[in-house]
Amino acid sequence: MRMKSPINIKNPINLKNPFSNYKAKIGKAPGSLIFSGVQKQEKVEVEVISYNLEEYKTYDKDNIEGLRENLKKSHVNWVNIFGLHDIGLITKLGEQFDIDPLLLEDVLDVDHLPKVEDYEEYRFLTFKMLFYNEETKFIEHEQVSVILGEYYVIVFQEKRGDIFDVLRERIQIGKGRARGKKSDYLFYLIIDVVVDHYLYIIDNISQDIENLEEELLIGTHRNEIEKIIALKKKLNFLRKFAEPLQESVIGIVNIKSNFIQKSNIKFFNDVNDHLNRVIQTMDANKDAVLGLLAINSSNQDNRLNSIMKTLTIISTIFIPLTFIAGIYGMNFENMPELHSRNGYFYTLGAMVVVGIIMAIFMRKNKWF
Repeated sequence: MRMKSPINIKNPINLKNPFSNYKAKIGKAPGSLIFSGVQKQEKVEVEVISYNLEEYKTYDKDNIEGLRENLKKSHVNWVNIFGLHDIGLITKLGEQFDIDPLLLEDVLDVDHLPKVEDYEEYRFLTFKMLFYNEETKFIEHEQVSVILGEYYVIVFQEKRGDIFDVLRERIQIGKGRARGKKSDYLFYLIIDVVVDHYLYIIDNISQDIENLEEELLIGTHRNEIEKIIALKKKLNFLRKFAEPLQESVIGIVNIKSNFIQKSNIKFFNDVNDHLNRVIQTMDANKDAVLGLLAINSSNQDNRLNSIMKTLTIISTIFIPLTFIAGIYGMNFENMPELHSRNGYFYTLGAMVVVGIIMAIFMRKNKWF
């Protein structure tokens, strides 16, 4: 049985204002390179992993001079760019690989929705990499752009440290098909890892919904509206990037390209199936969240009704007592009881007896 996990209420996604850096682009020529994100590490780092069936090699470069010339066409070359804030380095990289400036502009836009584009010498894909932080319960996110060439895959990321470490390890130790495949298979593996984390996130959201539903059905009187809204925000955020990514994967399959081998089309179709599951689960969770809102509202109505019922019972019991007190509070001279030595105690006793009789009557009729 999966352990119940708390739901972050105030900031379930850690989003910044998506329009905060767009002002710098206003009036600029198409293809002007402006980094729209926040600098996440001091220096841009370049890592190259080069491999084939017999050989595996990885190295870091301080600069990108002669990078393309040093890539072996007999190998698959995975070029990782960690950090996007160095416009000069990105420009030089674009010149080496003949990358369209409009494409580089999309690379530097960290709020860009997923899309795929096909060029003569390469294929381009940009998407959101999401992963679930087990400690904070946040959905962490990072913009990733991938360029697929004949013998290379260039991956642009905002910072070092990602979800691809397991993939790198698999390639290094030679597990799976990767070492015997070309660059398009690496392209698929990168997308597959990202989509697997989408599945993991939606499974966690589903579990959080189930846990919260159990709490609400127990009959707790707490108002859980903030938790429900946090879950709704997570679902909306995931949908915002999952649906365009699915359209992009479909485009990869349908657009004829020299970079995707026919034998590998089935793998991209499998990724599409996984994204279908993500979207279908999101639809189901959306209905479940609406159900949580209804249960929470019902709980609050029941709580209010319970309070009103209690107040009504108390008021009903005190009505005859107030009547008795009102009669003997009129202080007319011709009221014999006013001169009785024990009249006060008789009146109090009568009030107690009447109150008890009223309570027994209500209890017998199951009013409380």
